[in-house]
Amino acid sequence: MLDYRVIPETSKVILEMLHEKLCENGHPVAPANVKFITPNDTSVDYHVGLHLYDVREIFGYQQTAPITNENTRVRPPKMLELHYMLFSNPKAQNTITTDEEHAIFSRALQVIYDAGNVPLPESEVFSIANMEGLMVSFVNHSLEDKIKIWSAFQSPYRLSIFFTVSPVILPSRRIDVISRVTKTTVKATQSSSLFAKNKG
Repeated sequence: MLDYRVIPETSKVILEMLHEKLCENGHPVAPANVKFITPNDTSVDYHVGLHLYDVREIFGYQQTAPITNENTRVRPPKMLELHYMLFSNPKAQNTITTDEEHAIFSRALQVIYDAGNVPLPESEVFSIANMEGLMVSFVNHSLEDKIKIWSAFQSPYRLSIFFTVSPVILPSRRIDVISRVTKTTVKATQSSSLFAKNKG
């Protein structure tokens, strides 16, 4: 089963959305220069990077009761929220001007704002997870929080956009076999003292 690939497949959908929307109509950045990469990776040349930096459970959203069939009980799926960051690469071989960088981020903000509910392609992974679409929302981190995130990569802070994608549904593979009660036997006894009292 491919259900465990729901996170990388979701990242692929978001990257393809950026390739389609961020780079359309002759925008300064080409799809080949927008990559899924960690901020401190210097092995690949790119202009705009996308990185999944956190995964969180969505509390109060998921189904809490097990899914019970005739002879089995399956744990409910886990509802997740994926946290992404979009950033520029100042060390790209073909550098872009500050004006072009600002234009890229302005368009990226527009794409994320307009994304709303992102439809999913036909995929076995999304079918298994019963996913219907993805909601994309901004995360308004403080500058201090952004600097802390960047420091985890041992990198100085760079202009970046933070956003979430949810709900990402991770199915459970834990299946418990259950047996239903079909017959019960009730045996009643009467104490001798009570019987003697009633007889008298």
